[in-house]
This record gives sequence, structure tokens and C-alpha cells, in this order.
Amino acid sequence: MEIERKLVQNLIKIKYEDLPEVVVEMAKMTILDTLGTLIGGAGAEGCLPLVNQLRQWAGVQESTIMIYGGKVPCPNAAFANSVMARALELDSPRAPGIHVSASTVPVSIATAEKCRPVGGKELITSIVLGEDFTARVNNAVSSYRGFDPTGVCTVLGATATAGRILGLDEQKMWNALAIAFNRSAGSFHGNIEGALTVRLIQGLTSRSGIESALISMAGITGGRNFLVGKWGFFDLFSDGQFNRKAITAQLGERFEGAYGVTFKRYPSCGATLSATEATLELVHKYDIKPDDVEEVTVELPPFYYDLVGHKFKIGDNPTVDAQFSIQYVVANSIFRRRSTPYDFEKESVEDPEVIALAGRVHAVSRSSLKKIGRRATVVSIKMRTGKIHSKTVVAPLGAADNPLTMEDLIKKFRDCANYAAVPLSGGKIDGIIEMINSLEKMRDIGELVRLLVL
Repeated sequence: MEIERKLVQNLIKIKYEDLPEVVVEMAKMTILDTLGTLIGGAGAEGCLPLVNQLRQWAGVQESTIMIYGGKVPCPNAAFANSVMARALELDSPRAPGIHVSASTVPVSIATAEKCRPVGGKELITSIVLGEDFTARVNNAVSSYRGFDPTGVCTVLGATATAGRILGLDEQKMWNALAIAFNRSAGSFHGNIEGALTVRLIQGLTSRSGIESALISMAGITGGRNFLVGKWGFFDLFSDGQFNRKAITAQLGERFEGAYGVTFKRYPSCGATLSATEATLELVHKYDIKPDDVEEVTVELPPFYYDLVGHKFKIGDNPTVDAQFSIQYVVANSIFRRRSTPYDFEKESVEDPEVIALAGRVHAVSRSSLKKIGRRATVVSIKMRTGKIHSKTVVAPLGAADNPLTMEDLIKKFRDCANYAAVPLSGGKIDGIIEMINSLEKMRDIGELVRLLVL
């Protein structure tokens, strides 16, 4: 129980002034990136039907559904906003495929709106602490064994984020996190089968986080040893094998959520990013044309292979099928010489020429790649002439050890806004960027929310 106690006390005691400047800046980048993917993803498949369902359920008007407008109960606003933020598969993940910010950012804003006035400093602090909690638990896990860490682990960070803004004391924060553990759920099965549950899990995680904090406020208790106890988090989700030291190392000094983040440049699973980058580099360097390609071999680490190396086929949700297929992303990169959200729309995915080219892409599992790096991927394009062009990418641009800048993310934000099926005005886009750059000066988060609706 001592580990849980230290983590909970850290969530209560840390103040904005305790955060290093680099951590604050990373939080701003995270917020901007997440809101950009939300704006771009609001019109994606499944988002509007979910919004309409939540409106039909109605309830107390507390927090805003972004883009579409209207207020619903705080947990439901975060539910909708998180699904939109995840929909393009452009939000920032961390290993092993856990998506945190697409929950912590919508959760913090929805909860802050419920508790107005909440300023930018507390918003930043809540996100930093929520992501630090998630990262510490996630970094200690040996293997999730097919559980989706977003639904299993991010729910704890979402709860910490909400609980911080709600002002939970130590006992209630502890109970909230224990309640959240009992709501941990999710599997990578939907990713492999191309189901919309991939993005739905993000919303369910956010809603569960806020609800766990609110339920704790109502007096419901949870088990104290929810992380390291018998049948606790690590016993169930990591088969009892975990790095105990990683959980509390430099607690309160190093904020783990600010490290290990990948800001995506391409709208597909993180396991495809290295392959996309390698393919595009080869295509442009050697001016490779689709008709000149005999076959492509993509060597992947075993976990990546299991997640995206299956045979490409189109089911009920072509976009998701494509987002989680190494065959599709490589074929698309060769055929269209780019990787953008437009290339993952239904019509693009169903293009017969791309499908035919995808059939000439072969994925291979290589455990030896793990010695080079967990993201290491090798793409080899064999030409009809017999010539083979090969490229290895260890860390794609945007990964923590090959980072993007704030200027890069502002461009990505504008690209997402330009892609949006439900676009905001140019003035609002400029205003959002300006506000986030000086977020610590904002006294009421409502100023930002007003710019995030039509």
C-alpha cells in the first residue's frame, strides 16, 4: 500500500510552480496537438452518431461537446471529445500503444468547465500529473498480453486529472483511483479487426475517469492496494511481473508523462510510423513508381507484427482497417507518395490499384529488431529489374528521441483544421494557438472552450 500512498500524495501536493519549464512546454504541445486532432477528427465515422446519442441521453448541462456545441453532463462531454480526438489516429501515443493525451486533455477541459472558473495553470498541472501517473504505471508493466493499455491504464491518469481539478483530498483521490482500476477494460482485438471500438475505448476511458472521481466524492470507497496487491493492477494486467522501482523513481521531481511521447506525422497506428517514413524516403529518393514494384518486404518487431502485420482486408470500417494495416500504409505511401487523412477515407482505401499493390507487401516478424530499438522497422522494395532498395528506421520523426518542435505542431494543427469536415473559422484557429502558447495566463478555461465550437 506504500506505493499507492506515495503516488496519491504526489497528486495532491504538487503545484504549478513545482513543474519544470520543459514539462510545462511539453504540456502545451500536448494540448495543442490533441485539440488539433480533435478538430480534424470531429467529422470522422461514428463521431456525430455518438454526439447525437449523448444529446438524447441529456442530463445536467455542465460541459461542452466541442465543435458541435451544446452542453451535457461532464463525463459525457469528455466521452465525445476524446473519441473525436482519437478518430484520425493522429493523437500522441507512447509505448506500447497507449494513448493518454486524447483522454487527459478532454477530461481536464470538461472537468474545468464544470468547476469554473479554473485557470490555465491548474489545467496544465492536472494534465501533467495525470500523465505522470499513467506513465509511471505503464513504464512498470512487463506485458499487457493483448489488453489495450489505453482502456486499462490511461483510465487511472484520467481519474487523477479529473480528481485534481475537482480538488479531491488524499482519501477521496485514493478511492477514486481504486474505483477507476475496477473500470479498467479494453483489448487490441478491435484494432486487428478494424472496429470503431479503437476510438470508442478512448472515450469510455475518459468518461470512466471523471465518473470514478465523482463517485468517490459521493463517498464510495475502493481497495487500498489496487496497484500491487493480490489481484491488483499488476497481478491481473502484467501477470504479476513489474518494475517496482519505476513506479516511484524521482517521484515529484521527474514528470514521466513529458517523456517517451510520440507526436505523429501520419494518421495510422504507431506501429506503422517507421514503415511509412522508410517507404516515403525510398519512394522520393529513387523516384519509385507503383508499376515498377515487384514486391515489398517489411520487417517488424514481433509486437508490431501482431498488431499491424495481418493480411489487409476491408470490413465494416475501411478507415480503421487501413489505419492498422502495414500492407495498406506501405502501399499507399508508394502509390500516393504521401500519408494524409485523405488517404484513409473510405474511397481512398477501397481504390483497387492500392488494394492490388497492398497484396504485394509482405510483413515479417523479426525478434532481432528489438536489439536495435522497439520501433525499428526495415522496408525493402524489390523492383521488377531485380534491384532492391532498403531502408531501416529506428525512430520516426516525432518520436521522443527524434522530436518535433512546437512550430512543427502548429503546422500540424493547421493541417488538421484545414482537413476538418466541420471546420472552425480561421480567426478561431489563430486564437486557439495564441491561447495555448500563453495558457498559464488564462484565468478561466471557458475562454478557450468558446473558440472550440462552431
